Amino acid sequence: MTAVLAAMLTGAVVVDSQLSRDARNDAIGIEPGSVYQVGKRVYTVPELPFEGTLRISPEPVLRDLRALLRRTLRCCAETGIVVELAGQTLLGFVRHGTLTPWATDLRLRTTPGGSKAIMDASDSFRDAGLEILRGCCSSKTVRIRASGTYDPVCDIADVERGTIDPQIVHADGLMVPVPSDPRSETVRQCGADALTCMRSDPPTAAYVESFWVRVV
Repeated sequence: MTAVLAAMLTGAVVVDSQLSRDARNDAIGIEPGSVYQVGKRVYTVPELPFEGTLRISPEPVLRDLRALLRRTLRCCAETGIVVELAGQTLLGFVRHGTLTPWATDLRLRTTPGGSKAIMDASDSFRDAGLEILRGCCSSKTVRIRASGTYDPVCDIADVERGTIDPQIVHADGLMVPVPSDPRSETVRQCGADALTCMRSDPPTAAYVESFWVRVV
């Protein structure tokens, strides 16, 4: 902890615990069946039961998230790093065919050692206009965002056990890697009713950690 505090004082550590709060505060209420637009793309919220209040993230947030996902997946593919959608990002593509309307960040999983491989390939990511940060408290998690920006981010974590063997599917104009059994894996990660009930602020939206160090 002392090392973390010392790094914070020198500016080496980035505190991202409040990330995307403005995006959530600016969100607009929507209902199942609502139509919304991101750029030229038009989407419809699934006609499913929901809990709480459904809120759509501002269009620039959803636009930037999609662009970040595209760039991150392309860079991982070009550097031979295996990843797949995880958490609410996986839920979005399985249940909505795209990101959830209330998305404010991205989640991916990688193979054991994948986070280190991403850090080792930092030059390639930097050339693609992406910045990599590593978790202060975990060597198995990295955060990616567009260089010179603070938000949105894509968190990538090593799987805790076993490995991953994703399949590539075409969704929302993107080629995205999903688990071999995406529906079962979505339920395992996001809850038994994740595919039949919507929540715009689920518990799994919490960030992996708050303290990050830039990889240079």
